[in-house]
Amino acid sequence: MRTYTPARTLLIAALTALALAAVGCKADNPAFDPDPEGGSGGSGGSGDLTTAACPGGGDPITQEFTSLADPAQLDVLVVVSNAPGSSDLQARLSEAMPALVQQLTSAGVDYQLGVVTGDTESSATAGSIRSGGVGQVNGCDEAPRIITAADGQQAAAYAACNALQGQGGPELQRFFDAVEQALTVRATDTDELTGNAGFLRPQARLLVLFASDRDDCSNLDPIDTAGAPNPQTACEWSAIDLRDTADFAQTLVGLKKDLGSTSVAVLGGADDGVDVLAPEAVAFVCTDAAMNPVYPTTRLLELADAISPNARFESACAASYLGAMVRFSELLGDQSAARLCLDDAAAGPVRAVTRVAADDSEADIPQGEDGYLYLGATADCATGAVQIAGSQLSGGADDRNVSVTYCPAE
Repeated sequence: MRTYTPARTLLIAALTALALAAVGCKADNPAFDPDPEGGSGGSGGSGDLTTAACPGGGDPITQEFTSLADPAQLDVLVVVSNAPGSSDLQARLSEAMPALVQQLTSAGVDYQLGVVTGDTESSATAGSIRSGGVGQVNGCDEAPRIITAADGQQAAAYAACNALQGQGGPELQRFFDAVEQALTVRATDTDELTGNAGFLRPQARLLVLFASDRDDCSNLDPIDTAGAPNPQTACEWSAIDLRDTADFAQTLVGLKKDLGSTSVAVLGGADDGVDVLAPEAVAFVCTDAAMNPVYPTTRLLELADAISPNARFESACAASYLGAMVRFSELLGDQSAARLCLDDAAAGPVRAVTRVAADDSEADIPQGEDGYLYLGATADCATGAVQIAGSQLSGGADDRNVSVTYCPAE
C-alpha cells in the first residue's frame, strides 16, 4: 500500500480562494514572469506580440479555448460501493444526500446528479447511471436515473433513493473503471436503461463523489484471491497490477478544457500509513456495532491528492454524513476562474490572452490578478497553465471563449 499524506489533502479549500492561490504562484513558480518579452507586456504593450517572431525564430501560435465551464452548471457523479456489507454506508449516504441537493438548490446551481457503482463485471451495465431504493423505500420506483434541478422539491427524495444500490455487487470494486465508463463510453450511449447520454454537459463543472467502505481495485488482470484472508487484502497484495492513480487523475481532469472545473470528494477510510504485504492482512480503520467495518481507501485518497486543491476527504466512519455533504459543497464555491492547459510546451510566458464573444468580437485580457496569470508548468499541466479571472469571463455561455498566443518551445 502506498502511503498517503493526509495533510496534503487537507490543504483543500473552497475555490473562492483561487485568486489568492494564484498570487502565491508568482513567488513560488520560476516560470512566472510579470513582464514578458522584456517589457513589451502580455497584451496592450508596444508592438504586436501576436505576430512578431519568437526570440529563437519562428512564429508564435494561437490556441483557442471555446465553451469554457459555466459556474452555474454542475454535473455530480456519485460513485458508491455495492459490495457485500455496504448497506450501512449506503443508508447513511441516503440520509445525507438531501443536504447536498439543498446546498446546490440554495446556490441556484443548474445541476444534474447520477449514481453509479463500482461493479463493472457486466460489460452491459458497467458505468451505467442507475436509480435505486426500489423495494426498500416507498416512492423510490418513481426516481429517475438522472436527477436534475428541474425535479424541484422531489430532487432531494430522489437522491436519497438512488444512493441505495443494494449490496449484491462484487467484493472488489473498480471505481476508477466505473467512472471512466460512465463519462466516456456511456456518455454517448442513448439507451434509456443503460446509456448516460446528456449527463456530461460540455460547459458544466464536474464533481465526482466517492462513497465507499473499501478501496478501488481497478486492475488490468484478474486479482487472485486464493490464500488471502479477504478480497480487499488480495487487492492490496496485487497493488503493482492496479491501474495507475496519477494516470486516472489525468484522464478525469482531461474530460474538461478547464483544469479547475473538475472536483473530487471522497467519503471513505483514512489511510493508516501501513504497507501491506503477504501474508499480512489489511486492517480496518474503524468498526462499531452500528456499521460494518471500513477499510483504508488509500487509492481514492491518492486521487484526491492528485486533484487537489479541488478535492476533499471525509471519513466514512462518521455516525452521520450530513456535515460531510455540506463541506463537500464548499468545494464548489466560486469556480468562475478558469485554468487552461496549453497544447504545446511554451518557451517562456504567453504573449497575449484574448476574450472572444459569441459575435466574434475580441477584447484583450490584461495580465495580472484581475486578468490572466501565466503559471508555467504545474502538476496537472506540464506544458504550462494559464489562469483567467472570472471577471473576464462573465456573460452568457457562448461568450466564454478565449485565445492564447505564445511561443512554442523548440
